[in-house]
This record gives sequence, C-alpha cells and structure tokens, in this order.
Amino acid sequence: ARAAAVALRDTQRSGGEREIAAGERELHIPPRGRGRERGCDRLGGKTILMMWLSSSASATLLSAIVSILFLITCETTAQTYTMPWWHPSLEHIGQNEIAGPSTHSAVDNLLANIVAAHMDDDDEGHDAFDGARGLIRRPDSYDNDHPNLDNIFVPAPPPSGMAASIGWYHPDVSASYSAGARISATHPSVHAMLAAHLPPGHPNIDTQLLNPAGNPLPWWHPPLAMFVSRRPAVAFTTSASAIHENVDTAFVAGRSISLHHPSVQTMMASVLSSS
Repeated sequence: ARAAAVALRDTQRSGGEREIAAGERELHIPPRGRGRERGCDRLGGKTILMMWLSSSASATLLSAIVSILFLITCETTAQTYTMPWWHPSLEHIGQNEIAGPSTHSAVDNLLANIVAAHMDDDDEGHDAFDGARGLIRRPDSYDNDHPNLDNIFVPAPPPSGMAASIGWYHPDVSASYSAGARISATHPSVHAMLAAHLPPGHPNIDTQLLNPAGNPLPWWHPPLAMFVSRRPAVAFTTSASAIHENVDTAFVAGRSISLHHPSVQTMMASVLSSS
C-alpha cells in the first residue's frame, strides 16, 4: 500500500493524472490553518540556521543560539497523541510491519490533525489507517526520514493503584507464567483485582492463569510484573529448645506437631497480617 502511494505521488509530481487503486484510501488531511498550524517545519528551521551561519555579518554565537532555539522550538511544538497505557510501541509495530487486529478501533478521524502537524509542505498525502487495506491491518515499511512513531504516539502512564499488593514470598509472576505454572485453585481472583484497569474484551485472567501453557501471552502484552507490588520481606524468629527438630524437614516429611505444641498461628499472627 505504501509503495503504491509513493508511486502515485511520483506520478502526480511528474504531471501525470493521479489515480487511487481500488480499495485504497488516503487519510483526509486538514488544510493549512486551524488544526494544522505547526508554526515552523524542519526544513524551514534548517534553512534559517544555514542562512544565519553562512552570513559573515550574522555568523555570531548569538545568531547560532537563536537558530538552534528555533529548531528546538520547531521540534518540540509538534503534536503528540496519548494512547492507552497498555498499547504496544508503534515504532516497533511499524519497523516490523506487524498487522493489527480486525477489532482495532477506528482512528482516521482521531489522527488526521496529528498526521498533518508532522507533515512538510511538499508532502502529498498519507495512507489511511482504518479498513481492510489501511495501515493498521496492512502495515508497510516507511521512509528513513519518517518521524519516530514513539515520539508522536505516547502511552499514558499506568493508572495509580493498579498494581495488586502481594507478599514478599509470592513467586515471580512473569517467570511462573512463562514456565506454565498453574495458579492455585484457592488463589484470590486476579481478574477481580485488575478488572477496573483491563481494556474492553480482555480474556478472564483467572482462566488464563489456570492454564498458562495453553494461553501464551502475545509479544505486545505488558510485563506481568507491572501488575503487582511486592511488599517488603519481614523478619521473624522465635526461640526453640535445642532438641527441637528442624521445622522444614518435619513439614516436608509430613509429620504433624504435637497436640500440646504452642500455637504457631498465635506466634506468627503479626507477621502473617502484614506480609
């Protein structure tokens, strides 16, 4: 799609009649003025800088500083679009030509002004994003001078309070899932903990955790570690007689404690409630 668009633009520049292939669309770019005003463009900024530096009367430190500030202002005033915090890197998607899902929401109307703000005066147009032949479903490589998409499409910060609090002893969630370790049937509902922060249509997390091997995470999924907040470890010791058997050995061997043994629950109550 991108190659076809480039060919069409070349035809137009050479004076030929421009035609759009069946099914292909270009993004509707608003005209210069409201919604497309950048104040400057990269070409204009560079031209002014060279004029300043090439002039014997103006090639001073002050003129160079003014020109550099002009360039910085030009680059930093370009519009950005805030994506959902969980959205994968668009630069990675573009560079690797990874197709998006057919259920992706329509974005042409949302992004028209953003695209316009990053286009130079001599740019002829931009391919549409939506539809079966749009860039989301049929991504194509772009020119080397194309702006870095991650500088334009910026994910929002994760919601505060999103991470579920877990004990210091909890297994590493990412490593456990990657290893296919099933969650315990008595584990609290993780889906309920994170439901308020999940995107629409997200699969039930508890079902996924019961069969991680059968539900591998896609490459773009955020790391699981960002969804948990591990509480700091606590230290606990209690005195025991010199003849007391090793507690780990006894537990692994399945030996129960004596009915006359002091309550271990009572001894560790403060630790259990805070860890």
